[in-house]
Amino acid sequence: MYSQRRDQYGFSLVELLVVMVIFGIFSGAVYSLYITHLKTAYSRDEVIDVQQNVRIAMDRLSRDIRMAGLFVTPPVTKTMSNYSTISIRTTPIDMTRVTISQLLSEQSEKFVVTPAANLPVNMPVGTAAVVLRPTTKTQIGGVFSVISSTTAGHLAVSPLPTYPNVPVLGDMVLKVATTFPVTIRYRIDRTDTSLGCDLSPCLMRNSDVIAQGINNIRFTYYLSGVNTDPKTDASVLSDDDVKKISALRVTVTGMTTKKSGTDNSIKTRELVTFVKLRNYR
Repeated sequence: MYSQRRDQYGFSLVELLVVMVIFGIFSGAVYSLYITHLKTAYSRDEVIDVQQNVRIAMDRLSRDIRMAGLFVTPPVTKTMSNYSTISIRTTPIDMTRVTISQLLSEQSEKFVVTPAANLPVNMPVGTAAVVLRPTTKTQIGGVFSVISSTTAGHLAVSPLPTYPNVPVLGDMVLKVATTFPVTIRYRIDRTDTSLGCDLSPCLMRNSDVIAQGINNIRFTYYLSGVNTDPKTDASVLSDDDVKKISALRVTVTGMTTKKSGTDNSIKTRELVTFVKLRNYR
């Protein structure tokens, strides 16, 4: 009779069941670790996005605040309604500027300006221009129209400036293509669905989106020569106080758009910086 060798036996049902149970437990543990790692990775990516948005928002805010008050007084307007909105007044930074180095007539409608290179190109006939006095950061007269310009630096404007709005040596002539001064308003928008602000609040610079996921901005105002605590609400500042603003503490807070991570919570990040107004006198 044929007899089967021992090493030719297969696995019993019990052995298969035991192996399957062990493999299932091991697979469940590995899958659980994988899901936890995946959630952590997604949460980390969202937090990184928030941090980047906060840094972008702070960078744009800081740059504009430093330039506030360039040939403009006051540097900040009184249109601010609360501590989380700010309106900055400044001069267009992308415009051609020249300095009056010599007057060619008693009426001062003709100047010699420096630098003179490419003056007819940079300020051709018909260009709208304003005269600014750096010492007082004020505009002298209204908006003029350039009626002649030469490579020698001779520049003539119309209408004729009249006393007391007469240019003097050291004044600057600025070509303007937009309203002078420029007003930049920062605010948080939570409602514009076309921008995605219904899911993620946006930091707005006038009508432009600077960064999404910005939940709040806060400003603390420091007044020069005033022995009082910094002001956290711009609406309580008087017109005289606004003229004395010399520095601000800026706080930007960002958040994720949904709950995430192992603790299933909304993640927030906050950045604080102190900014001095470069043009404060």
